[in-house]
Amino acid sequence: MSYNTLYDTLAATSIDTLNDTEDESAKPAQNDAAFSRMLKIRTVLVSGEISHDVADKAISQLLILDADNHDPIRVIVSSQGGHVDSGFAIPESGQNRP
Repeated sequence: MSYNTLYDTLAATSIDTLNDTEDESAKPAQNDAAFSRMLKIRTVLVSGEISHDVADKAISQLLILDADNHDPIRVIVSSQGGHVDSGFAIPESGQNRP
C-alpha cells in the first residue's frame, strides 16, 4: 500500500473510530478515557518496547490527527528500546506528508 493511499484511508477515519478499535475487555475504562483525551489535545503516547504494532498504532494516530488539521502534534516517547526500523518510522511518517 502506498503512503498516499494509506493517508487517504486514514483521513476518512475519525478519532472516535480509532478509539473503538481497541479491545475493550483488555483495558479499564480509565485508560480509554485518558487515550481519548490525549488524542483530543493532539498528543500521541508511545510507551513500552517499540515493535511493529506499536509503531503502526502511533503512525495511524499521527496520520489521523494530521488529517483533521495541520496544527502541531505532541509525541511523548517512553521506551527503553525495541525494533530500530519501527522506531524510525514514527518520526519519518510526519516528514512525508502529502
